[in-house]
Amino acid sequence: MSQSGTGADYSRHAGVSREAVRKALRDGRITARADGRIDFEQADREWAKNTDPRKPSNRTTGNPKGARGNGKASATSGMAASQARKADAQASMEELKLAEMRGELGKMVEIEKAVFENNRRARDRLRMVVARMGGMISPEAREMLRKEIREVCDELGVIDGDGT
Repeated sequence: MSQSGTGADYSRHAGVSREAVRKALRDGRITARADGRIDFEQADREWAKNTDPRKPSNRTTGNPKGARGNGKASATSGMAASQARKADAQASMEELKLAEMRGELGKMVEIEKAVFENNRRARDRLRMVVARMGGMISPEAREMLRKEIREVCDELGVIDGDGT
């Protein structure tokens, strides 16, 4: 024989509020026996059959009313998810501020400018190699060296790295 009890007993059994049980009884989603008691097994079946899981859910768990969750807030529950995203964003901002204060971060414009300047200096020094060695190497070796310097400058993204 299945267990039965009052609306309060069933609310504890189902993990829902007493008000949710009262509404379910009022709306006919679950039924009580003639003596007013609720048969838990029958009510569980009726609840599952007659409760739309897409309807607004419990604010704490994020689960539809009557669904037995793990008691933790769902990642998809509206307010809890919003608060979690806000807390994550604030933590990320604090980490970035701390890293900037420690000197671990730099501004992209400054970094790009420094990289450009370093690459330009490297290009200029590479171009001078051919000019300094001009008389000491054969024309074929000079042309091969220019070609290699061009390729290095292309990899560095340096404009006009023709080795001359």
